[in-house]
Amino acid sequence: MKKLRLQKRLAYVAVAASFGFIAACASSTKPVDNVSVNPTTDDYVAKFDDGKENGADRAGRKEAREEASKPAASGEGEAREVQGGRGSRASSGKFNEGELKALADHYAQEAYTYYREANYDKARALANDALDMDPGNAKAAQVRDDVERVLGLSRGESSNVARARSSEDQALRAEAIYEIDAGLDRADRLMRDGEYNKAIAELEKVLDVIRWTGYMLDTEAKEREARLMIEEARQKREEARVKDYVTTQEQERRIRELEMQEELDRYREQIRNLYSKAKEFFDRREYGETILVLNQILREDPYNAEVARLKNIARDLERGKADRDTWEAFNQNWKQVMAQIVHTNVFPKSTVELPDYEDWQRTEQRADRLERSRKTPLSKEDLAVRSALETVDLLLSFEEQTLDDVIKKLKADGKINILRARDVPGETPVTIDVGRVKLRQALNLICDSIELSWRVENGAVIIGAKGSDEGRNVARRVFNVADLLVNLRTFKGDEPRLRTDANDTDRFTQDQDRPEADPLTIEDLQGVIEESIDPDSWSKEGHGISTRQQELIILNNPDNIEKVAQLLNDLRRSQGLTVSVESRFITIRDDFLEDIGLDFRGVGGSPQIPAPGNPPVPAALDDIQFGNNANPAGPGGTGNDAGFFFQDMPPSGNVRIDQRARVENLFDKALGGTRGGFGLTNSGGASFQLAFVDNPEINAIIRAVRKRERATLLTAPRITVHNTQRAHVSVLNEVAYISDFNTSQATGIAVADPVVSIIRDGIVLDVRPTVSADRRYITLELRPTLALLLRPIPTFVTSLGVGSPVAIQTPQLTLQRIRTTVTVPDGGSFVIGGMRTMSETDVESGIPILSDLPLIGSLFKRKGKSTVRQDIIIVVTARIIDLEEEIERDRPSGQNAPRDR
Repeated sequence: MKKLRLQKRLAYVAVAASFGFIAACASSTKPVDNVSVNPTTDDYVAKFDDGKENGADRAGRKEAREEASKPAASGEGEAREVQGGRGSRASSGKFNEGELKALADHYAQEAYTYYREANYDKARALANDALDMDPGNAKAAQVRDDVERVLGLSRGESSNVARARSSEDQALRAEAIYEIDAGLDRADRLMRDGEYNKAIAELEKVLDVIRWTGYMLDTEAKEREARLMIEEARQKREEARVKDYVTTQEQERRIRELEMQEELDRYREQIRNLYSKAKEFFDRREYGETILVLNQILREDPYNAEVARLKNIARDLERGKADRDTWEAFNQNWKQVMAQIVHTNVFPKSTVELPDYEDWQRTEQRADRLERSRKTPLSKEDLAVRSALETVDLLLSFEEQTLDDVIKKLKADGKINILRARDVPGETPVTIDVGRVKLRQALNLICDSIELSWRVENGAVIIGAKGSDEGRNVARRVFNVADLLVNLRTFKGDEPRLRTDANDTDRFTQDQDRPEADPLTIEDLQGVIEESIDPDSWSKEGHGISTRQQELIILNNPDNIEKVAQLLNDLRRSQGLTVSVESRFITIRDDFLEDIGLDFRGVGGSPQIPAPGNPPVPAALDDIQFGNNANPAGPGGTGNDAGFFFQDMPPSGNVRIDQRARVENLFDKALGGTRGGFGLTNSGGASFQLAFVDNPEINAIIRAVRKRERATLLTAPRITVHNTQRAHVSVLNEVAYISDFNTSQATGIAVADPVVSIIRDGIVLDVRPTVSADRRYITLELRPTLALLLRPIPTFVTSLGVGSPVAIQTPQLTLQRIRTTVTVPDGGSFVIGGMRTMSETDVESGIPILSDLPLIGSLFKRKGKSTVRQDIIIVVTARIIDLEEEIERDRPSGQNAPRDR
């Protein structure tokens, strides 16, 4: 408080000093006596002067005090104090009489102002101050008297106040001296610490105190000391600034040198790293990367000849490596293509070959994303409630219990929130007993029994009145039904045919085609949904079905939407069924042939014919006609060689005896034969020739052959077809043959123009499967056909009357076909038809009587035997293919693990 009062009083003094300076400009320069302070009688001064010069804290002020204690320079008198202006006069504390009067007038005016404002204490104090400065100031005396009269004070009390004021002034002077010395000490410490700006600021404050208290204290030495310290502080501040500047410049220079050195080190390190990186790439034969790194070095050091040389070497090696890589890539691609071709030749081991596990996982993820995009998103709470509705089992048995009790029981068993609408009375009695059911079924049965409805909303089951959910809880879902709208077309097979006349009339009657059913349209499917799933709900507000191309947009409550999804899935499961049908045409043959015989033939040629008139006349051998040597190639046998020959020819050269004999056992028709590429002939075997060369000559030829053939021919076409769809598979060969000739006359010459026809053989399997409702049996409407063409095609030669003969081909076609309807179990086989044939042929050719002789009879006969046994079986195998079952079977149960391949 003392310090605060001192500051206020000093402020007033400063203002008064300012006005005093203005008045002094026109007054005399005679100074007044200084106001002295006796430190021995003033307790405050003695107290603050005790430790003023203690210790080393005053050492810094020694020079300033010595300088301040020196006398003023000659030529300076009292007039200099006046000329010093406001600052010097306030600091010296000396005022002339005119200045004091002016200051007293100012105080008197201020006292009068405070008196008018009823601030009597301040007015009285200022008036006393004015009277102290100028006891004859009438205005100040008037203000003092008025204030004392208002306050009711006597003059004796005024004297006491004056004494108190004198004591207060002494305290203010002592406090001012303390503030001046303390400020000088603080400034000295700040200067020693190098904080010159703060020291100067502190000294400026000291000068301000000196100026404010100059009228009551002799502070000339203190002022001089403070000013000297300010000059010293400014000088040292400048020296410190210059020193700091020099130090800063030196530090900046060193920093620049360090930065340059660091930059040089970084550059060298970068070049070393690039060299190391280039060497690493070069060692790994990555020449392209090596060139890139060397280019980086050249950008930093463009004139580095060594790097340029290394770059050229790397470029040359890169070209060679590129050529090698190209050749290796070509070889690798060639091997991969060949491997793919080999993989293509791998036959499937089952009817359905599922994709790899990774491919199927991507397919399922794509399907899941598509399904999620078409659904209205449900909150986690609603999903949890719907999951509980489908999974929680509970015992539904209530006897005359209120609806609230039933709800409480369902909440406890299902662990879900079940709420009752406000308009539904909780006392509604519920009586039902159906045993254990799912929670969804329980809610349906309870609500139906008391004519209420329920819905899932905001993570809870809300039970309300019938129709209360109309327009609320509406979900949207888009269903793509393009797969259900596919029209299963009928594919009728084109079968091989046999003609019987020129009008191309078929030997067999044609099958009557069943008319195709009308395809299912999206409008039909919409009608099925509206009729089968909650028909009344579709007319409610916000509910309905709209179509867009091949998509259904369903707006209904989530439960009905799930029912629609279930219905469409059921339709897909029934329509998505396929049936694999395999028809096997099995031909089993067991043939046997044996041909053993002995012929006497092969000796000599035609006899020499003697001159006419020289008997005997020999006759050449022929098989049928005798004496027809002129035309041995005519009708009959062509061989005229003998098997027994005897001739008697005397030296004269004329033949007297010429005897010949020939035995050859022939069959009227060939033994065995081939048909359709199968069968046995008597060609081959063993042939022996025994000859006796003398006169007579005998030549015997023994032939023996035995053959056995067992063959199985399997033709098994297979086709996979949709349920109830008619389809066929055909494997046919088309063969062109000349069936006729058209003739035309040109300049008397007949020109033959061949007529080329086409005949087909092969196999056709036409089938229509129908799967039973329980998917255990398959009813097959079968039309298998097998046609075999005899090769080579038989040909006969005929004449057109004029011109050269022409050859006409007459193909022979063996046709096997069945038209039947059978029912087979899934995966079972059924023999739907067949034909068995057997033929045994025993032939013998020999010389009568001689061939019957014991032992030697075999020399004069030939025996043959042929047995042909054939069984044709047609077997049909059918299997239902459900892709979902195939995938479940292929993957382990409950897992999506990859297949073991």
